[in-house]
Amino acid sequence: MKIDLLINQIDNHNEANILATKKYKPREVILIYRKEDKEKLKSFIEYYKNNFNEVTLKDINIEEGNIELLEDLIRNNEDKEILVNLTGGSRINSLLLLNIIKELDIKSVYLDIKNRYIYTFHRGVNIDKEDFEDMELNTILKASG
Repeated sequence: MKIDLLINQIDNHNEANILATKKYKPREVILIYRKEDKEKLKSFIEYYKNNFNEVTLKDINIEEGNIELLEDLIRNNEDKEILVNLTGGSRINSLLLLNIIKELDIKSVYLDIKNRYIYTFHRGVNIDKEDFEDMELNTILKASG
């Protein structure tokens, strides 16, 4: 699967964002964050700069439930092959994103790290077993601020 743009959501645990970036190797990553996640965002950007220097990184502040900004983000990038990672962030924003991208025929994923599955949402749901790499505690702490 060739991905131009991976959209991740920042939250307390960012392992899924890192694993999705490693797996799908996007050219660009946009990080959605909320005001309360600003400090985590700084740490995560630093982690990306040190570990994914070939990836163009952008961030955008979208507060919970702001459907207009979520729609704008997707529509402004429709010319790219987009993958939306629904794993992190707020549940409300994940559900809004799922609804938006379903209407626009855009793929999304949810990484169930604990049980080692990837759920892919695109014209239905595919569930695949995945051997995620075990991330070191130090890596998780650096990425989560």
